[in-house]
Amino acid sequence: MKQLTCEMCGSTDLVKDGGVFVCQKCGCKYSIEEAKKMMVEGVVQVEGTVKTDRSEEVEKYLDLARTAEKGSNMSKAEEYASKVLEIDSANIEAWIIYGKSIDCQTNLAKDRFAEANSSYSKALQKVADEMGNDPQSAHEHLLELKELFFNMAEMRSRFFANAFKNSPTQTNRDLVVSSFKQQLESYAARIDTVRLGLLSLAASFPDGQESPNSKREDMLIEANDCCRKIARMYWSSSNTIACDVVSAFLEFSLKWNKHRIFTYSSNGGNDTSDEIAYFDSYTKTADRVKEIVLFSLGLLDHEYIPAFIAVNNETKKILDRISGHLHGMAEAVGASLQEAEKSSPVSVLESKKTLWKSVILIEEENISHKTNRRFFGPYSSGQIKDGIAFNDIAIKARKADLEQYKKSRDACDIKIMKKPIVQQLEERYWATHDEEADEHDLLLGQIESMQAEIAKLESEKSKLSVFKGKQRTTLNRSIDELNHKIKSLEARRRALSDAGRKYALDTVEKMSDLDVLNFLSSSPNGICITSLSKNDEKDKVIQLLKASRILNVNIGELHKYIWCIPHKRPFAIRGKDSDEFVKELKQIGVEASLLGE
Repeated sequence: MKQLTCEMCGSTDLVKDGGVFVCQKCGCKYSIEEAKKMMVEGVVQVEGTVKTDRSEEVEKYLDLARTAEKGSNMSKAEEYASKVLEIDSANIEAWIIYGKSIDCQTNLAKDRFAEANSSYSKALQKVADEMGNDPQSAHEHLLELKELFFNMAEMRSRFFANAFKNSPTQTNRDLVVSSFKQQLESYAARIDTVRLGLLSLAASFPDGQESPNSKREDMLIEANDCCRKIARMYWSSSNTIACDVVSAFLEFSLKWNKHRIFTYSSNGGNDTSDEIAYFDSYTKTADRVKEIVLFSLGLLDHEYIPAFIAVNNETKKILDRISGHLHGMAEAVGASLQEAEKSSPVSVLESKKTLWKSVILIEEENISHKTNRRFFGPYSSGQIKDGIAFNDIAIKARKADLEQYKKSRDACDIKIMKKPIVQQLEERYWATHDEEADEHDLLLGQIESMQAEIAKLESEKSKLSVFKGKQRTTLNRSIDELNHKIKSLEARRRALSDAGRKYALDTVEKMSDLDVLNFLSSSPNGICITSLSKNDEKDKVIQLLKASRILNVNIGELHKYIWCIPHKRPFAIRGKDSDEFVKELKQIGVEASLLGE
């Protein structure tokens, strides 16, 4: 009997569909003429190795996967990408589409993030294998993956925030602070792997030699942009989640205010279980919202954020939205933000201050919330009385937490930070104005001496009897003369002191917010490298940078962080263990010192 066999997969399960035969296993289609040629009878013995070119089939499924992905048909994109991988397990684009399609289908009912993560790992591994053979393609794939991981993290933050906003349960709270945190860390780790890959590619091109699409230094900048992406990812996630959960709290509070009055009979015997449950529901919901905002604050402590986030219109809009959700918080993102330096540490503080104000307001409203009761009966006509509220012990405990929240808020307030600077600047003034300091001390000594003389005269006067009027008059005259001199000396001393105070206040007034932060910084904020003129030195520094994960920035341009290493001018490096890095640089003959030394 003649048998129709698929040339692609060897299956004999082919069904005629219209004018073509379709393989039920791999989906390959054959015209009637092709099918006639394929039909064989019996067994065909083939010696040696037979290689089948299935590139057209791979491209066909890959094109279908691309089309499905663009059309947001992720289940089909997954299906077609899977078919590609069955044929060509090294196809990087298929692994990327496959991972993304699974990631996009992950939901509360079906968590497939582990599958997506595994696919991302395969894609990154295949890119690493590709670097030696096709660096241009590897470069393109790394940039694609960097954007993919960033965008997926943004999508996940919105997903988890909306889940809690729509249902502020304990389960959804746990999803945000646990599952989302793990996923965010995973995306950050993937982007960091991309960063290392870009650094490896950059190192494969000698200094000055151009790669097909980018110079070596451009690759270094792209690697540094990975750190920027991670910072932006944490920053955006923090603001997105906080904004949505605070919005959810506002909606819940409005519903609470409409239904917090419970009606009972004045005859007694009332069931208050619904009232208790409602009060408990408000308390727990407010606590969950507060915990998620605290979680959002924790995201802003990521090590890359201070180095890469700047105040911009997008950030201000996000902060405006958060403040707009809560009564009396508009000032948190007002003129102070508009006047702030476009610098990352300042913007982080502004965002933290806004979130701490949210935490404080949520706690204050939680402390003060209570139910009301309306009674009806023969001797009452619907009077409203207080119902359930926190007892004194609970209020005391929560107010203790509230005080800590306020201290944390104040620690992010630039205006409050300026206060200790005034005293330090006054001390600096006196240390640099010797003549004024000596005169001030001399006047102070004279005043103290005269005050001691007045005390002595007052003591003598108190011992005189009422009959010693002449002596009393003489002593009073001496005391008046001394007081007059003291007043004159005190005026001069105060003028000197006011000069120091004025210097301090004027200096603080002129300080930008970033100046304040730098002034209060107790540790050096980076490394100054002054000799990088030789290529071998630059190569060694690059290797150290790769190993240490330290970030760098041009001096004088603190908001423009780049990886491009200058030839002659100094640049700063920020990161962990900066002092150890200085030692390593000195060991290879590079001049380096901690900024601030």
